[in-house]
This record gives sequence, structure tokens and C-alpha cells, in this order.
Amino acid sequence: ETYSETYSHIDTCIPCTMCTGLMRMQTPCTDSNNAICVCDYNYYLNEVSGRCEPCTVCPAGQGVLAHCEHNHDTVCEECIDDTYSDRDSSLDPCLPCTICDEGIEVELSACTPVSDSLCHSKRTNAHSQQHTHTQPARYNVWELMVTFALLSYQGRIVKSCMSLSQCFLSHVNLGCLQG
Repeated sequence: ETYSETYSHIDTCIPCTMCTGLMRMQTPCTDSNNAICVCDYNYYLNEVSGRCEPCTVCPAGQGVLAHCEHNHDTVCEECIDDTYSDRDSSLDPCLPCTICDEGIEVELSACTPVSDSLCHSKRTNAHSQQHTHTQPARYNVWELMVTFALLSYQGRIVKSCMSLSQCFLSHVNLGCLQG
């Protein structure tokens, strides 16, 4: 492919630039303009060396202030004022620290530039709460079994209940029993 910046019958056309290596095409070659090549993604043009260099990755404790572009490197900033960054990144800014919910949570560890706050619920053990909710149901089933055993022992037979628990819940309704 060729191009010419001036319309002329005398001047010869110039070959278009080919983007190679760490360069990518930003603008294609046309009849009147050359192609524009820039550094590939995750690289920037180092003006001192004139080469495409890998973008800087901000270390933990720093966040990205400006993302790397083809013409400038990543700009990192220190995480301060209740912000943190717990990983190396070329994309993520400093994140705001978690604030523990006063009265509901206790702070186990404070936020630092490299780690978020760690909060823990002040609530009682969830297992013991679940246990108190399920215990009455177990107790009712146990009572049903004892009641049925006593009724069977006395020679009474359950006649026609939709469920054994209905008989028990209606305090051993006589309509459920044959005597």
C-alpha cells in the first residue's frame, strides 16, 4: 500500500508504514495519510529510549492514579486516608477501607495501606440459635410418638386423621380415635 500527502502527477507515492513488533495500528493508511502506529496494549512509548516498554504494575499499598496508555506509563499513588490495595495491579485504584457496623460488628484488625479492615459479628453463635428453633419440632415429634404408643397400648387405634400430627395438635381429638 502507498499514500501521498499531496495530489500530484509528478511525485511518486510513498509506501505505508507497517506496524510491527510491539507496535499496533492506531490509524490505517489511506490514499492521503500514512498509518499511525503506537505501542501495543500494556506497553507505552518511553520518550528517553524511544522504545515500547512494559507498563508499570503498582505494588500492594499503592493504587492506579492514571492507567497506562500507548504514550505514557501507569501513574501509581500511595494508599492513604482509609484506603488500601492488597495486590499488585496495573488497573485497580486504592479502595476505601471497610467500616465495621458499630453496635453489630467488632473490628478484629484495622485497615492498613495493604489490607482492608476485618470485621466480625457480635451476634451469638448462629448454631445455638438454629438449635432453639429446631428443638420444639423435635419435641413435638417425640410427644406424638409417646402419645401414639400410649393410645396403642390402651387398645385404641388411630382411625382417620390426615396426619398423626393433626391428632396431637388438636389435643388427641376424639374424632381421630376409635375407642
